[in-house]
Amino acid sequence: FVASTDDTLLVLTADGRALSLPIRDVPEGGASTRGRPLRQIFEGVRTTDVVAVLRVAEFRPDRFLLFATAGGTVK
Repeated sequence: FVASTDDTLLVLTADGRALSLPIRDVPEGGASTRGRPLRQIFEGVRTTDVVAVLRVAEFRPDRFLLFATAGGTVK
């Protein structure tokens, strides 16, 4: 996806956590690099799987994110 430096990266993990990071804080790679795994960028993702990555342009009180697992847990 395409993101602006004003956007926020939202990462949802398999254990039900949502972690956020401003796009401007994501380390920049060079022209010949392949990038870095999310596990190295987010401290809380080292022991669990990433299930979704979303770009959020702005957080507004009239918009919501519902996270539901296959086991029926809703957050």
